[in-house]
Amino acid sequence: MVLVTSNKDDAPYFLQISYAWSETCSSASSECRHTTCDSCTSLQDCSNVADWDCTQNRRHCIDNILNGTNSIESFYDEATHYRTNQTYQENYKTSKLELTGKIKAPPPHNVTVAKGSAYGTFSRSFVEFALRNPKARDILKWTEDTLSPDETFWATLAFNKDLGAPGIQHLASGVPNPKSWITVGVMWESKGPAREVCHGMYVRNICVFGLGDLNKIVQEKTLFINKFYHYYQPFALMCMEEWYFNKTFTTVPFESYYYNRLIKP
Repeated sequence: MVLVTSNKDDAPYFLQISYAWSETCSSASSECRHTTCDSCTSLQDCSNVADWDCTQNRRHCIDNILNGTNSIESFYDEATHYRTNQTYQENYKTSKLELTGKIKAPPPHNVTVAKGSAYGTFSRSFVEFALRNPKARDILKWTEDTLSPDETFWATLAFNKDLGAPGIQHLASGVPNPKSWITVGVMWESKGPAREVCHGMYVRNICVFGLGDLNKIVQEKTLFINKFYHYYQPFALMCMEEWYFNKTFTTVPFESYYYNRLIKP
């Protein structure tokens, strides 16, 4: 449970996370958290701590490093054109998508259809653009009878610079900067001597992580990892939850250099 007792810009407020109280100071650039763990068991105890300084004595600071830049996977791949050059419809008996045999009309506004992940990290301005911009809405409507629209829509908005979607960092060549893709880490099944080893199991060519994968995962720089199953090697997920909890209250400063460098062209 999280209890917020005050939530004003640039002012401290208090959170109760599990058994520990913490003080959080928010500003335009960062969020800093402090905790006294077992020694602070009530809001009053938390309020009485006099030596907390959110800017100098912080336990953990999460910087808003992206600063309005989206993290969207977006690339052009002719091998995926079968997803969008013909139409699909759901078979309600089997709950599967099936080809209709109809050729798909070209996309609106002469855009180039791109491919990417269904997941992304979006700024508020990008979300508003995707929901309200007339061209974006036309593209969303066009993707309705394609295969996996969620792997096309975000990527296409990002890929087509002329659309003017906010928060997209393009290279000099005009394509989105691939270095800004830090949202999700995935281990795909592959062959050959250089392949990554999945210590869990593969489901639809994606590794469902196990205990043996944790050492590698905690070194990843992505914001999320895909994926865990709570019923498959459950201690793997439990260990990750404990690792994240401990990291939240660590005294080690958050190393932002890697992420600051990524979003620069």
